[in-house]
Amino acid sequence: MVSTFVGRSVDVSRGGLFVACPETRRVGTLLRVRVLGPRGEAVFAVGVVVRCFSDLEGSRDGTLSPGMAIALTSTSEAWDRFWEDVSTTDGEEDEAGDDEDEA
Repeated sequence: MVSTFVGRSVDVSRGGLFVACPETRRVGTLLRVRVLGPRGEAVFAVGVVVRCFSDLEGSRDGTLSPGMAIALTSTSEAWDRFWEDVSTTDGEEDEAGDDEDEA
């Protein structure tokens, strides 16, 4: 089963990201991640959910928001270029993930 959801990346690194999103996935869930870069280009990676939080403070409207930490397991040169752009511009990027069946 594949489902798509949208979130906002709050913290991005070369090896992972933290996503504030209205729904989370269980720890251990494999995700395909699409991140929109500073120039609007879509960058893809694969990762696994390593932590979930159901009540984060500090969302844009001041309410509590769930989120999850995703450790990236497969990236590309495009991700490396994206990371270089983000690390030099300090931009916040939008993220969407697609669940993949676990092997």
